[in-house]
This record gives sequence, structure tokens and C-alpha cells, in this order.
Amino acid sequence: MDKLLGQITDRASRNGASDIERELGSAVEAITRRIRLADALHREVHEVLGTTLRMLPMALQRLHVAAGNYSLNRDREIWNLGAPDSDIAHAHIECEWANGKTDQASKHFYADGTSAWIPDSARQVEEEVPYRTMKIARWRWAGPVVPPPDGSVRIWRWWSAPGELRRLSDHGGDEDWVCLVPKEMTDDYLPFISSLGVCRVSEHSLADGRKVFIGAHA
Repeated sequence: MDKLLGQITDRASRNGASDIERELGSAVEAITRRIRLADALHREVHEVLGTTLRMLPMALQRLHVAAGNYSLNRDREIWNLGAPDSDIAHAHIECEWANGKTDQASKHFYADGTSAWIPDSARQVEEEVPYRTMKIARWRWAGPVVPPPDGSVRIWRWWSAPGELRRLSDHGGDEDWVCLVPKEMTDDYLPFISSLGVCRVSEHSLADGRKVFIGAHA
């Protein structure tokens, strides 16, 4: 502002006092334009900030859901060296064996008390034989991803269920169904649950409050 007034005074001294009014008018117009521009910018910033604040709770909720689900699916892209631990015997995983073959696999239990991770592509007994003693180089989870909490009930056939949910089974075999129930329904009476298994339905809890029911026919 001081610089602008200095310019006006200098011009007036050179051109005469009669030009001061014209110079001041031009200065007022310039200042008015700048004020209007600043006001428009202020309104735009205020609008963007308001929209951001309105969307923030929803964004935080989505991040919370994603973070909770990430804890279930964080190993999806990570290969674990060596064979899986015994506590995931009922899971569905992807294996890479010592012979270089990579395939989805399930654990098979045999009458002599032994067990082995057998590739799903091994349809015949003779195809299983090499894998009963073959070492596993690495493994990771397989099957569909565990869905995030969305208030719905999910049911899978045993062979189509997420590997992370199948690992919860304590039936020892003959599983048929896996059911995922939202947190808000865990205290409700769910009559259809008993139909999931002819012999027994086991119940398991996830860290996010949801329940997993696994039904077996023996």
C-alpha cells in the first residue's frame, strides 16, 4: 500500500495536482479488484474445508474397517518360508514344493497317522504319493479374501471358503460349510446355524467381533 501511494504522489508531482484524483481512482479500482479476488479465494477455501470436514468421519470409518480387515488378510501377498505350522492344518493355502510346482493345497490325513499338504490338482491316489514326503519350500494363504465387516451374513461351501477362516476348524475333517456372522448379530438367535452341520457346528470369534460357524457331517 505504501509503495502504491508513493507511486501516486510521484506521478502527481510530475503531472500536476489535478491528476491526483485520477490516480487515486485508479488505485481504488485496483485495490477493489484485489479485495474481490481475495474474498472469492477465501470462499473457495472455506467450501473445500467444509466438504473435507463433512467427509472426514466417513473416511475414518472406512479406514477403520480396512485396517481391521487388513489384519486378517495381511499375509495374502507374503510368502512364508518352509512348511506351515500344524495349527493351520484345515486351512486352504498355496504351496511351492521342492520340485518347483506351485498349486493350491489342502492337508490330507492318512490311516497310518501321517499327513501331508497335497496339491488340489492331484486327483488320483498315485498322484498324491510324491507329495506325502516332499518338502514345502514356501506357502501363503489361498481362497477368497475375508470380506470386510458390512453387516451381512456370508456362507461358503467348505472348499470355497477363505483359507484364514478354514484354519479355525477343530473338527478334524468332514467340514461342509463356513458361515461368517456380523458383530451386531452375534447375540441373536440364528436358527439356520444348526442346519450347517449334521454332526456338529463349531463357533469361533474374530478380533473384530464377528463370529465364524463351521459345520461338519461327522
